[in-house]
Amino acid sequence: MASTGSSPNKPTGDAAPASALNTLPAVFACIIYFVTPALYFGTEFYVSQEHSPSYSYKEHYTSQLAVSEEYVDKKTGRLAVSPRGNLMNLMFFSHGLLFLLGQRLLLSSFKAPKLAKARTIAAVGYMIGTTLLAAIPAGDKEEEAGLAPFHILGAVLAIGSGNVTALLAGIAAERWSLHKVVSLVSGIIGLVSFVAFVAVGEKGPTPGLYQRASIYPIEVWMFFTADMLMGEISKFMKEMDQEIIKQE
Repeated sequence: MASTGSSPNKPTGDAAPASALNTLPAVFACIIYFVTPALYFGTEFYVSQEHSPSYSYKEHYTSQLAVSEEYVDKKTGRLAVSPRGNLMNLMFFSHGLLFLLGQRLLLSSFKAPKLAKARTIAAVGYMIGTTLLAAIPAGDKEEEAGLAPFHILGAVLAIGSGNVTALLAGIAAERWSLHKVVSLVSGIIGLVSFVAFVAVGEKGPTPGLYQRASIYPIEVWMFFTADMLMGEISKFMKEMDQEIIKQE
């Protein structure tokens, strides 16, 4: 998305003259992109408090929070369980839907947004990924049933597509702005961290950090997208006020 200081004569990237902004979808997209990261971080923290044994953000995977039945922790060989795992799965599912809805509203907020089709496909991929994560936790029961590959597929789709969405948003913006920089940096950091996470796997001492370094940039991108939209909406309101003053 372009800077809120874009030219008043023509749209640049996703940003457009304030008078060309579709305010209703912009407002809803702004709300969704503020709420969704808070939902993720809040649920993750709340669920982690009941995980047994004690949960470490550095050593444990996010998906371990979603296993509500006892499982064997492959790293320690100990039994573990996340009593609030179903809540984590519900969050995964709702997060994917909100991400896709937010993306569609974001693209509807501006006239002729660039790379709209590719960005929509990436958002759909994210939603499919989080749905698979929610439907197939990383527990022993699912592994014995031969469903583990689908959980892995869900993780790859969610993390990969989420970061690609951020990267595409940065590429689509014609003007350099804070949002363009954050979009590009978030997407690159997320994808590079995901490659490092796959390469290191359970062999490293802090696999949870590698995984979170590939997930959290998506949440950061959503927050800054909401901030960008809030700036566009504010610019629109100021322009409308000026029009009213001129008419008087």
